Amino acid sequence: MRSERGLLRGRDRHTRRNSGPVRYRHRPASPDGAPDANGSYPTALGGTRVLVNGGPTELLYAGAGQINAVLPQSMGESGSVTVEVEVNGTAVDRTDVRLFPVHLGVFRRYFTETAAAVNESGAENSSTDQAARGSVLRLYVTGVGAYSNGAPVHPVRVYLGGMEAQTISSRFVAPGVAEISVRVPSDPDPSQRWDIGFQTDIGWQMPFLRVWVTH
Repeated sequence: MRSERGLLRGRDRHTRRNSGPVRYRHRPASPDGAPDANGSYPTALGGTRVLVNGGPTELLYAGAGQINAVLPQSMGESGSVTVEVEVNGTAVDRTDVRLFPVHLGVFRRYFTETAAAVNESGAENSSTDQAARGSVLRLYVTGVGAYSNGAPVHPVRVYLGGMEAQTISSRFVAPGVAEISVRVPSDPDPSQRWDIGFQTDIGWQMPFLRVWVTH
């Protein structure tokens, strides 16, 4: 089973062990590169390659101003790696990236502070299509770190509106992209905009994004 560490976004010089969110227009888009029979993605798209410590890594997308590359399991969980961008055989950018065991980033709706979450009904979570309390909500994240036997090595606890949400399932839906399904707490808090928070064995993370919940 292939384990994906996280997504590295081109032009992000503050990328950590597993990078922050890659911005798509709603849920994560389908990768431009198609996987082969072994489930591996191409290491070159349109003449573009990303080299991690001199070796090519898998690419999901390569376009003007943005490259989505997968950081492999073999990198480890500490120290740093050198990342180079190569176009048509010529190196055009180079930077060092610090590694962390886990650093969560949440996919969000384009140019908003709303997470790219999906309600139990299948509708995208928004101010006009809110999640019901007690229902299942799907979040899309990157940077969850290593997986072993289908479960993250570093368990992730999800908080909505400051309350822990029961995790129903966690699975990869694309290289470096995990879908976490949680149950929305049935709390009397009248607020409809609930901030998202995460707790792992290395501490708290607040992505400063929110979901919408009915009264």
